[in-house]
Amino acid sequence: MWKFWQLGLLYLAVIAISYLIFRYTLSGEWRHNIWEKYVHSFSMFVMILFVVTAAVNIGTYLILFRMGYKHYVNIVAPALASVIIGFTIASVPQRGVGDKSTGKISK
Repeated sequence: MWKFWQLGLLYLAVIAISYLIFRYTLSGEWRHNIWEKYVHSFSMFVMILFVVTAAVNIGTYLILFRMGYKHYVNIVAPALASVIIGFTIASVPQRGVGDKSTGKISK
């Protein structure tokens, strides 16, 4: 049971680190454009995240199976999915439409 918690904390750390990397390396305008172009509703967000995560898991399995390391799939695939989740969280707009650069909502 302890290994479950260790891996869970590791995946949370990977999500946090990938969020910080994507947040500070990609410009806010670019991230906002990606969000508006591909994810314009929550349902679209859920569908895209599901499809991308499934594709990454299948691709990871096929690659590791070919290499003979298929017993590592349960560790590597969630770690890669955590990076995708970190990128997705980083691409969420941080301010609303009416916000100014000061952070206050305009009326």
